[in-house]
Amino acid sequence: MSIEKFIYFVDIYYYMVYTEIQKRGKKKYFYLAHTINLDSKYKKIRVFLGVDLDKTKLEYLITKKKKLLETKIKLFEKLERETFEMNIDFSKNILSSKQIEKIVALKEKYKEKIKLTDKDVLKKVRESFLIKFTYNTNKAEGNTISLKETELILNKGIVPKSHSLREVYEIENTVKAYEYIETYKGELDHKFILMLHELVTKNTLENPKNEGKYRKKGQNVAMMGSKFYPPKGGRQIKQLIQEVIDKYNKSKLSLFEKTILFHSAFILVHPFIDGNGRVSRLIFNWMLIQNNLPPVDFPSEDHIEFTDLMEVSREGDSIPLTEFLFERLMNLYGH
Repeated sequence: MSIEKFIYFVDIYYYMVYTEIQKRGKKKYFYLAHTINLDSKYKKIRVFLGVDLDKTKLEYLITKKKKLLETKIKLFEKLERETFEMNIDFSKNILSSKQIEKIVALKEKYKEKIKLTDKDVLKKVRESFLIKFTYNTNKAEGNTISLKETELILNKGIVPKSHSLREVYEIENTVKAYEYIETYKGELDHKFILMLHELVTKNTLENPKNEGKYRKKGQNVAMMGSKFYPPKGGRQIKQLIQEVIDKYNKSKLSLFEKTILFHSAFILVHPFIDGNGRVSRLIFNWMLIQNNLPPVDFPSEDHIEFTDLMEVSREGDSIPLTEFLFERLMNLYGH
C-alpha cells in the first residue's frame, strides 16, 4: 500500500483537511484526512470516502463526510486532554435491608418454582424470555428487526429480506451468547468477557480482527448522549476491566447491588469498539443466573430513562439506577 498523492485542501471551520489517496493493487482508496498536533505528537484522523471515485462523486462525498471528520477530530482532542476517572463506589450500600430481604425471598421463591414447574412449561417460558431479551438488547443499539421478526428468525429460521445481514447476525449472535452464559460455570475474567464479545459481534464488525478484543491504541469511542468519555484505547483498557472485576469480587455488598455497579462501571470503561451494551447486559444476567436469581429483560422503551440513570450513576450516585432495576426485578418476578 502506498499514498499516491494529496489532491487539495478543504477548510472545515478551523480544521485544514485534505483528500488522501491510497493505492492498493489496481484500486484507489480515497480518504478525507486531518493531521493533528497535540504536545508535539502527530496523529492522522481519517474518514473513508470510497474506491476509484471520479471528481464529481469525490466532491459530493467530501461535502457529505466533512462533519463526521470534524466530530472525530474533536473527540480525539478531548480524549487526549482528559484523564479517565472511575467514580463508582463498590463499598457503599444502595439498597435498604428490607429491599435485600425481598430479593432473598424472591430467590427462594424462584428456586422453588423451578422445581415444581413442568419442564415443557419452563422451556416455553425460557423461549419467550429469550425472544424478548434478544429483541430489546439489539433494538437498544439501533437494530430495526421487530419483535415478531425476531421470533420468526429464532423459532422458524425465517430471515426477513428487508433487513441487512448484519442485523440478522446480531439477533442470532445474541442467542448463542445467551446460551453460553447459561452453561458457563467459570470465573468472571477476561477470557469469559472476550468470548462473550466474540460471540456477540461475529460477522458484524467492519474489521473481524476486533471480535473478542479490547479496544487498542487509537480506537477511541464516545457514548451516545453522555457527557462522559470512555478511556482511550490501549493497554489500560484491560487494566481498568481487571480493576472493575477486582472491585466486584471484593465487594461486601449484596449480589444485586454489586451486579448493578459492575454493569455501570463496565459501560463507563466501554472496553470494545462495538457491542458494549449487549455484552454488559449478558454479563448482568449471567451474574443473576449464577446466583439462582431470574434473568432480567431490558425493555427498549425504557432505554432513554435507563441511559439517564446510568449517567447519574457515573457521577457517583447509583441509588436511582439500583431502584429502577430493583423495581424491574420485582415487577417481573416478585408477585
